[in-house]
Amino acid sequence: MRAKRDAAHQAALSIESKRSAPTSLEQSPQRMQSQLAQLESRQAIAEQLLLQRRSADRAELERQSCLNQRLLVDKQLVQRARRSRSATKCAGTKSNAT
Repeated sequence: MRAKRDAAHQAALSIESKRSAPTSLEQSPQRMQSQLAQLESRQAIAEQLLLQRRSADRAELERQSCLNQRLLVDKQLVQRARRSRSATKCAGTKSNAT
């Protein structure tokens, strides 16, 4: 009795599988189109992110260059201030000596 039930169940599964196969095949291209659209959308987003990253990298390079220039100018100003103080001291020492 159990064997007959199992056989009937297997037959029902087989029939249902064969009945749903055409529907599944009809839906397959639609799923593929949907997946393709998602992939294209993700690729577009990835491209935008890459462009933004490149832009951010360029901005960082420019920022670093400006900082380096500022450090150079600051260094030059410090050197000039030292020379100016030194010249002032020398001038003060000469006037005291006379």
